[in-house]
Amino acid sequence: MKTRHASILVILILITGQSVQASADDTFIEINPPEGVHGTRAWSLDAQDDVIGSYEDANRVRHGFIWHDGEFATIDDPNAGHGRPLHGVPQGTTLYDINGFGDITGRYYNSNYESHSFVLRAGTFTPIDDPASPVEPFHGTQADGINDAGDIVGDFNDEDFTVHGFVFHDGAYTTIDAPDAEHGRNEGTHAFGINNAGDIVLFTQAGQGDLFEGYLLSDGRFKKINDPHGVLGTVVEGINAAGIIVGEWYDSNGVSHGMVYCNGIFTTHDDPNAVGGLGTGLKKINAHGDIAGWYTDAHNQDHGFLLRLGHDPCDE
Repeated sequence: MKTRHASILVILILITGQSVQASADDTFIEINPPEGVHGTRAWSLDAQDDVIGSYEDANRVRHGFIWHDGEFATIDDPNAGHGRPLHGVPQGTTLYDINGFGDITGRYYNSNYESHSFVLRAGTFTPIDDPASPVEPFHGTQADGINDAGDIVGDFNDEDFTVHGFVFHDGAYTTIDAPDAEHGRNEGTHAFGINNAGDIVLFTQAGQGDLFEGYLLSDGRFKKINDPHGVLGTVVEGINAAGIIVGEWYDSNGVSHGMVYCNGIFTTHDDPNAVGGLGTGLKKINAHGDIAGWYTDAHNQDHGFLLRLGHDPCDE
């Protein structure tokens, strides 16, 4: 495998649109494996509404899971660590995305707190590690999205802990840095979702989560996607074949609100159980418009869900 720099035409387009409230007919189905004593996060789903994500056990070790026909199965990379968190970093496995063939992208932290990623295909874990990231504690690669062609997007951090997005295609890694992305510890570009047309959703982060900006990268052009309600910014994390985008926006208190974007309309979708907590996040959307995500309650506990929208977000 080799590394090459992105040959992306940096043309920035600002997308503006109106924001509306979601339908009261939204259906949130909670997805919480019983072993998830310290919380569950649902990250993605396939066309059959099989949901993948992660949970933290009684020892705060993270484990991947798949939810199929109401049953949970744990999926852990065999190289994942099983120790306690250090500086807020948990050892263990997270599953981030699943494509139409059941291929799964994920990441694990090993016992040395190094981050490594993988594709799980037909029961085999194949490493996905951008060579531009040092192999050191608290460094590494996070594979966040995969399409049916097997193209993968994610991010890595460099020697200075600046975050860079990447796309892995035909055995090569291409770095993606959004226009005006900050450079510094935990700042930079996170590439999170990719659809079958090769459209990529990504976001930038300035400082320790102080401000986010969302982008769509399509045909070599970056387009800003920022919900007008997002005082502290917008994060975009999933995009389906129809180009519908999901993520969240942050209010002045740092509380997140689930967001769906289509045809210039931003629709807010909050889990009703998130009241008094840190908010709702929408992570991935499938071809039918069903969404995986989670909310954080008033006790700072995460709860995964499958969201079935009460209306077509493109029909406003």
